[in-house]
Amino acid sequence: MTAQLFYVLLDGKPVLADVAEWAGFLDHMPRQNVIAHQYVNGVSISTIFVGIDTGNGPYFETMIFGGIYDRDQWRYPDIERAKAGHEAAVKLVESYENAQ
Repeated sequence: MTAQLFYVLLDGKPVLADVAEWAGFLDHMPRQNVIAHQYVNGVSISTIFVGIDTGNGPYFETMIFGGIYDRDQWRYPDIERAKAGHEAAVKLVESYENAQ
C-alpha cells in the first residue's frame, strides 16, 4: 500500500507537508483551501484544494451540489486548471438553468 502524501497551498502552489501541517492548514484557516465558490439559482459550485496525493499528485476538485448535476465532480492537477474547470462548471449549470 502506498503512503499518502499531504500538501498545503502556499501562494497557489502545493507544498509537501506532514499530516499535522496539512490538518492545521485546514483547521486554522478553513477557507484558504477554497479556490472558488458560487451559487447559480440555488445550486452550489465549489472548487477546493484537497491537498492529498492518492497516487496522481495533490489535486484540486470542483463539485456541484444541487440541481440536475448534484455531486458531479472533476479533479485537476493545478490551480490554473481548477479555476478554468470551476468556470466551466458554472457555465454548465447556467446553461441548464437558462434552458428551463
